[in-house]
Amino acid sequence: MKTTLEIILITYNRKSHLRETLNWLFAENSPVKDLDITILNNKSTDGTTELIEEYKKHYPNIKHIIHTRNIGGNANIARAFELASKKHVWILCDDDAYNWDSWGEIEEALSKDYDLIFTRRELIRKNDDIAQLLHQATFVPGCIYNTKCIDSNVMMNIYNTGIMMFSQIMASYDTILYHRDKIFIPQNDIVIRGNQAEESDKTLVRGLNENNIHPDYERIFWHIGFMKAAQIIKDKKMKEYVLKNVNFNEQWNQSFWDYISTIFIYNQNAKNDNIKNIVDLCLCFDGVLRLQLIIYSLLYLTLFRIFYIYRDNKGYMIRIFNKIKTRLIKIG
Repeated sequence: MKTTLEIILITYNRKSHLRETLNWLFAENSPVKDLDITILNNKSTDGTTELIEEYKKHYPNIKHIIHTRNIGGNANIARAFELASKKHVWILCDDDAYNWDSWGEIEEALSKDYDLIFTRRELIRKNDDIAQLLHQATFVPGCIYNTKCIDSNVMMNIYNTGIMMFSQIMASYDTILYHRDKIFIPQNDIVIRGNQAEESDKTLVRGLNENNIHPDYERIFWHIGFMKAAQIIKDKKMKEYVLKNVNFNEQWNQSFWDYISTIFIYNQNAKNDNIKNIVDLCLCFDGVLRLQLIIYSLLYLTLFRIFYIYRDNKGYMIRIFNKIKTRLIKIG
């Protein structure tokens, strides 16, 4: 495994979280503690650099690369894919924890001819469901990649979709759509999402001067970013299936239009009703569904501001004049 798997960890200004992550990686029972581990440091200023150098003294298999500038989180992910040189690469973040008890099944999968090895299955309930697989693949450390699949086309797509939040799915979508026999899904999660310090859309702008942020970076959030990235899917039926079903999990067992309403509500509350997000949402779909979304958008921006019923993860809510909220039905 040491000759075929490498770890590349991306970090920026998360000293305390990174310390916990490194403790997991170099724990006594860690099966990866002797692997080559490259840390891509996005020019941190909070003591992260010094922390890595301290660990490097004790663990010579750490390679510490400090970028000359903060290139942003997605560019750092892209750089990790670009630098991968062994048969398999596992790209990690600086704020997760790990359960090594089930690593044996991952190690066995590494010895076989898989192109994509999932390390987490939380969102996967049907092993052949492309929407669930792509959703899980948005989680950066959720996959180990066979680097033979990271060709020039994949790298260009990764770099060119950085503003969409989920450029990493460019490395997995072809396998998920067309070569699912090359995918391994574990019985148990290896990666435990632990110390999420902020909402995912905030990671795009960490370290940027708030007065000098490109508006497309400022407005984007998970759902819009995923839908824009999913435009790489050329088969219209496949693309529509993914976009209509990616939201489904045990918590959000909702209809497509309930899901759409959560997107509009988040865009209203967190992004000040950004019109470009609404336009992007409509353009991500084709045909009749696009027309339906345009009509829904117009209603949401006008009539629904007076009276609107929507569903959240606890039941149904009614909102009047965009301010008064009352729960109609409670679920669970």
